[in-house]
Amino acid sequence: MDPRRTKKDAEEPSARPRLVAPSPFLVDLVDRQFAFLSTRDADRLLMTVQRVLTTLEREPSLAAILEDFEAEVRDAVAAYHAHERYMMAELREAFRVERETFLALAETGLEGFDVAALEGYPDTLVPVEYLDYPTNEEPKWDRAASRHRLSKLRFWVSSARERVDTVEHRARLGNLDDKLNLLREEHEEAFRAYRTLGVTLPGMARERLAWAAGCLNPSRAKLEADVAAFREREDIASMLHEPTKRRMLTNAPGAEVVVQARRDAELLREELVLALGRTLARHGRLRHFAEKMRRFHSDTLEKAFAARSPKKAEEELARKLAESYFEGGEIASHALARLEPGAILTVTRAIAKPSAVSAAKVLEELVALGASAFAKHETRMVAALVVVTQAPRLVFPREVRRGEVTILIETLALGRAEGSAPLVIQAGDRA
Repeated sequence: MDPRRTKKDAEEPSARPRLVAPSPFLVDLVDRQFAFLSTRDADRLLMTVQRVLTTLEREPSLAAILEDFEAEVRDAVAAYHAHERYMMAELREAFRVERETFLALAETGLEGFDVAALEGYPDTLVPVEYLDYPTNEEPKWDRAASRHRLSKLRFWVSSARERVDTVEHRARLGNLDDKLNLLREEHEEAFRAYRTLGVTLPGMARERLAWAAGCLNPSRAKLEADVAAFREREDIASMLHEPTKRRMLTNAPGAEVVVQARRDAELLREELVLALGRTLARHGRLRHFAEKMRRFHSDTLEKAFAARSPKKAEEELARKLAESYFEGGEIASHALARLEPGAILTVTRAIAKPSAVSAAKVLEELVALGASAFAKHETRMVAALVVVTQAPRLVFPREVRRGEVTILIETLALGRAEGSAPLVIQAGDRA
């Protein structure tokens, strides 16, 4: 019994849901690491962050979850970058159409219509890589340069609309003003969603923690193009390592970094524990489904898979597996064409004559199917049930990761297999 638990703790059920092995060990590992981190003060907090991250990254299951967190960040950033490129292209085209109108008004000396600003406007629609917020802080509105460019163009359009001569020109500017209003609403919605992800995604929390840990030794940052960022790291390092320069956390160089690091550490801990529960629950549901089929439906399944073509039986079993995940609170589908974005794809494959060759072929097919599901529907999880109708019994790897996709595998052995040694299929056999 854990000496830290009191008698009352032992008698009362734990508030944390109990998960199948090896979840208790992993949850305890995560909790212990971050509990220790939470006890560190300002300088020791940042000195301990890198060790905690390294410990997590060296555990295979946690490393796989952290990779998923990174993929989630990449997708969010890519989506927002695509939005920014679209915004910049729309603003550039709108300005091109009315450029001469704006310049003519500028020549009259109208307030707000500066010739230099108008001539330079297309060049201020900067490449999207300059619109990113720094990796050490959450996204802020003042980082959204495109919002400023949009506001400036809206001012020029609305002002020009009141001063042009023809009805047709006023109508054209009115239509453009309406379009810019729609773009403004669309952009603010996109940026608010982006900012929300920047605050809530565990992958972003991990990146900010890594940046904070890098402040201890900023020498590598000399290669950075942003000199100001390097100077900021130097100031923080100086505060952390030189006691005579260290001040109270109020207004000290590293104050905001430490506060942000504490927030990010708590977010990353919570998300890791939740992800462990989801991942292991998916494994557990797949194994539970296979065991239920073996115990209660073996005879029916043997007849179905003994048919000349087991395809129909495979599809029916995959459909039941999708229903099982749905009953467990997850969205899944057995049909690739009907997959919802990010949902679990359930697959069943039968092997009538088990061998290393036939098993490797099935494994390759599952990997290819997972890649197709990711490309079409961003599905990162495939739950595969391999039905073996004859001896020897096949033992597949518990899961296979290929790029962005994780394939969970469970074997359902039908018929009698006593006396035959299991045939173990290693992850390398899939090549």
